[in-house]
Amino acid sequence: MFCPTRVLRHHFSIVSAWVVEYNFDMVKTITRTILLSTLLLAILSSGQTAAQSGAGELYIPETGHWIRGEVLNTYQSASDPLLLFGYPITDEIIDPIDGQHTQYFEKARFDLTKSSSGTIVEIAPLGQLLYTPGNEPVSLASTHQACRTFSASGKTVCYAFLDFYDQHNGEYFFGNPISQVEYAEGRYVQYFENCRMEWRPELPSGKRVALTNLGKLYFNSRLGDRTILNPDNGSSTPGELVELQTHAFVASSLLPANSHQELFITVQDQNLNPISGAMVNVKIIQPDGNVEVYRPQMTDADGISTLKFKVGDLPINDVIRAEIQVQYKGFQANAATWFRIWW
Repeated sequence: MFCPTRVLRHHFSIVSAWVVEYNFDMVKTITRTILLSTLLLAILSSGQTAAQSGAGELYIPETGHWIRGEVLNTYQSASDPLLLFGYPITDEIIDPIDGQHTQYFEKARFDLTKSSSGTIVEIAPLGQLLYTPGNEPVSLASTHQACRTFSASGKTVCYAFLDFYDQHNGEYFFGNPISQVEYAEGRYVQYFENCRMEWRPELPSGKRVALTNLGKLYFNSRLGDRTILNPDNGSSTPGELVELQTHAFVASSLLPANSHQELFITVQDQNLNPISGAMVNVKIIQPDGNVEVYRPQMTDADGISTLKFKVGDLPINDVIRAEIQVQYKGFQANAATWFRIWW
């Protein structure tokens, strides 16, 4: 027998968890910055600029596809590309329907416009293309601080969805909201121009907002040619490279609480030649076991990638560990380092 009271209780419990999650995330960010020397900043800034502007290429062994050129630059410009876009499911292709140069990822599609002045990459509006109005909007108890109404569409984004939007440069990567929060397929969801957010209460705290695999859905509905998804296994061996080596070290082995740390990662081949364009993943492991994941810029021409991160209000003698994973054209290497809170 259908019980409206039971459904309302179910909805209320999930929404309440959503609100608590939002408030918890808001109080986690407590930091004060420190200044580094002008010379060091100049060196690192020039290195990061070179990494951003380099064309480069990256082979993804998980799906057997390459990300190249300006598509790779756009992919790497996100704070967490795997979270926002997922793995590539095709190489760059020419759409057989309209001739558009494009590349599909699990959660997105990148469209390329090529001209004499260069290549422009745009994130396709898959949210708009796949959204079908009709689901009943969810009524939320909103506050001025917890919600924002977007004038372009008149839609409101709240709580953890708004936090996720702001954390990941949503204006550029997601676009404007095109729906209110809706209950669909057993989840709370909200559509944006380029994506769909989902609330997943079964995931750990801080990771309960995820993006739907709209890239896969739209590829299947538009093209559906499974041969395009076949991996490029034959081109994953990068010439003379037979071994990838990586090392990591911090700017300060002893560091005060409430400050910033600088992490340096070097990547070389078996002959100690620098590797440019390697993808770097960093896990910062706190003394209480909490893990923060970062994706710094690719290695520059000198094979170096850097990451600046915040250190919270930790007691003296606490040790913070860093675990690093590097990928380049199908090769992988790992490194680790640590530092201690002092004085």
